[in-house]
Amino acid sequence: MHKIFIPLLSALALAGCAAHSTSTMSSASLHGEVAIYDQQHVTRQALPHTRAYDNTSLSRYEFKASGEGKPALYGVLPLQINTANMVSGVLLFPPALLAARGVYAFYDFDLDRGVVRYREREADAWAEYLPPAAAAR
Repeated sequence: MHKIFIPLLSALALAGCAAHSTSTMSSASLHGEVAIYDQQHVTRQALPHTRAYDNTSLSRYEFKASGEGKPALYGVLPLQINTANMVSGVLLFPPALLAARGVYAFYDFDLDRGVVRYREREADAWAEYLPPAAAAR
């Protein structure tokens, strides 16, 4: 019994401690670019691009998306709750709760409408987020 139980618990604890999530970001705007601000540094990337982002609990990812001839879009990336990290943190390994939120797999910055679209799987429908700065326009 212990030969099965202990490796199973170890695997669950390690799975819950995934340190990052990978995201693909895009925009239909010509020469689109996004700058992602986290607690330690700024990362500027031409769009489209794919990159790994650290999972987080309390911090957030602020962004500035821009494109040729378009007004810049400022806001905070919507993050998803990593349920595997939450469950393993509650049941097995409390430090996993420190990585309870992560980026979605896909983001699209629509500078014309001032919205950010996001989804977890390619087959999913896009959800839209209107950053407060865009709402104030």
